[in-house]
Amino acid sequence: MRVGLAPQMRWLMATGRYPVLERHLVEARRKDDPQWQFELGLDCVLDGIAARLAKSC
Repeated sequence: MRVGLAPQMRWLMATGRYPVLERHLVEARRKDDPQWQFELGLDCVLDGIAARLAKSC
């Protein structure tokens, strides 16, 4: 669905009428972004290790 809407979204953003939405779209990270997935996974693993270490001390 997202791919099908891409031409309309590009046109809307090119109008300059939606600067807040455009900034969000540029800055936002999608959940299917491999870098975001890696960082989230690493954070989860590190949180788990920290929790386990806190229990054992």
